[in-house]
Amino acid sequence: MIDEMIQQVGHRGTRSMNTRQITLLPGSFLTPADVMELKEIISSFGFEVIALPDISTSLSGHLLTGFSPLTRGGVPLDSMLQSLQSGLTIAVGGSMERPARRLHNAIGTPYKVFEGAMGLKATDELLHFLHQISGEPVPLRYCWQRENLLDSMLDAHFQFAGMSVLAALEPDHLYSVSGWLEELGVEQKALITSFETPLIAGMEREVWVGDLDDAEVLGKGADLWISNSHGIAGAQRTGTAFMPAGFPVWNELGAYMSVSVGYRGAMEWSNKAGNLLMQREAGHRESSVRHR
Repeated sequence: MIDEMIQQVGHRGTRSMNTRQITLLPGSFLTPADVMELKEIISSFGFEVIALPDISTSLSGHLLTGFSPLTRGGVPLDSMLQSLQSGLTIAVGGSMERPARRLHNAIGTPYKVFEGAMGLKATDELLHFLHQISGEPVPLRYCWQRENLLDSMLDAHFQFAGMSVLAALEPDHLYSVSGWLEELGVEQKALITSFETPLIAGMEREVWVGDLDDAEVLGKGADLWISNSHGIAGAQRTGTAFMPAGFPVWNELGAYMSVSVGYRGAMEWSNKAGNLLMQREAGHRESSVRHR
């Protein structure tokens, strides 16, 4: 898609650069709500944001327009071409470095890659970067969201203490989730992904390349299982609390509106995972009670 845009604009002479416009390249592991959150974070520093692809509005408004075999939303073609005038490209996910580098090599657009945008450290780095390039202070709402996240992590540590987690996700997603688990202090019993990438190869923790059958063996004894909905059966067989994430998710309504990025996303995930562990412990206590 980017190559096609570059070819079209290549016949139009020298491009003009808009330093207040940023092209966002969101990784495929992000939900529509994640893309919307990232657009709002970047635009709050005074930038115009063009996301490629932009799925933030793709699952809204069907009741008003009736059935269509094509997904609504997305980026108009004119805006796609306009993105070539951006003063900067921000890529979220290691897999998005290649298209960002393609833009840089073809038309000279500088780029910044964030390997993840989930959790305290990753969000701190994103906001600090935006503050530096914009000269604008961090909006107050994100300061409050950071405080809320810290408070949630403090409350949840009673549920996470001594617990272990199995995560089976695509490479970029696994990297982000592993960083979030690290901040919570949870034992990462097994990390499984579908194939090896440079990002995965550079992780300090051991990552297995395999499938959900491998996850069931490697993660035996874990307290929380994080994967797409295909992992439900394995989690049930091992007696593990199941948290759906990634694609596809069919056992939970509103998964496409679940936020994982930013302080707000990390808080949402921390509370959700903590609640699942609480329910699991309550179930164990209930099953251990003898009724006469």
